[in-house]
Amino acid sequence: MNCRQIVPVVGNTQTIAINRGTSLKLKAQRKDYNNNPITIEAEGVYFVIKKCWKDKEALVKIDKSQMTFDEQGYYHFTILPGMTENLDYGKYVWDFTATEDSGNYRAKPSRGYFIIGNSACWIVNESEE
Repeated sequence: MNCRQIVPVVGNTQTIAINRGTSLKLKAQRKDYNNNPITIEAEGVYFVIKKCWKDKEALVKIDKSQMTFDEQGYYHFTILPGMTENLDYGKYVWDFTATEDSGNYRAKPSRGYFIIGNSACWIVNESEE
């Protein structure tokens, strides 16, 4: 299995790479304007993978019910093999979104590119585009 920890950083676009049909453990943390971790759990939290930013439908969606929350403000979740095994190889996009006050406030603390490959060599070459 391909498992490693990645911490998305607020404001930075990051690339996550995975071999299709493997698992990947992730953690994400919301931060305030002073770059301090927000240690109060959000009302709604979502990690989604889409083919492109403007798509309304997510190919993969992990919500708060599939995450754990720790005292440092990290949301821990796992991309499971079945979530990517039917997706084509290539470049996708992801974002980590939080909602507050019954959806009246939305924040995208982090986002980036999501590469699905079939080998470490393919992933490196594809992510350099």
